[in-house]
Amino acid sequence: MSEDQIKNRILSHVKSEHYRPQRPRKLAKELNLNEEQIYPAFREALRDLMHAGRVVLGSRGAVMVPNQAQKSGAARDEFVGT
Repeated sequence: MSEDQIKNRILSHVKSEHYRPQRPRKLAKELNLNEEQIYPAFREALRDLMHAGRVVLGSRGAVMVPNQAQKSGAARDEFVGT
């Protein structure tokens, strides 16, 4: 499986309605990418997605899309006002 295919699987799963933010190891298990041979490619793909800003690590190290992080209150150090 190529790195682009892994990235697409991660993104489609994380953006789905039924996804609940979770740590990378559990995400890999849900996607059946936790085998010893493929897990390093999963980690590399996830790292690339994080560097590109497509996914972020939210509270407690859970993987989520950036707009989920703001909805769940992960940006608690920001204030809105004038």
